[in-house]
Order: sequence, then C-alpha cells, then structure tokens
Amino acid sequence: GAGQEGEEEEEEALQDDVSTGAAYGDLEKLHRLVELEGRSVAEPDALGYHALQWAALNNRVAAAQYILEAWLPTILLGA
Repeated sequence: GAGQEGEEEEEEALQDDVSTGAAYGDLEKLHRLVELEGRSVAEPDALGYHALQWAALNNRVAAAQYILEAWLPTILLGA
C-alpha cells in the first residue's frame, strides 16, 4: 500500500549518507555525497559514530583512505 512506499523512501533516504557509504565501502556514494553534495565526513551519524569508524569496523580500506584524505584539511586546520 501507500504506507509501505513512504517507509521505503524514508529508509532509502536514511541510507543515503556518508556513514552508510563508508560501512559498505561504496566509494561512488562517498564521492557523490562529499564532493557533489558537500556532505561532511567529520560529522557523526545519528548513532554518534563517524564515517571513518564505520569504514574501519567493516574493513573498508579504500573508503577509510578516502575519508582520511577528505578529512585531512579539517584535521590540519583544527576546524
């Protein structure tokens, strides 16, 4: 029914974030969110975890490397 469609859209929206991209090693999603949509890799998710933590927890080395490179200017500037 219509209620299911709304729930599916909401679930999909929740999954379209940097933490989910990091957890699944989805570099395409990470690139799109960070570079095109301006999302931050430094912001924790709703559970309080950072994208780097999700990447490391799930052994997503390429995602962790991308996040570190994207986050590096923030770390160096202390912002």
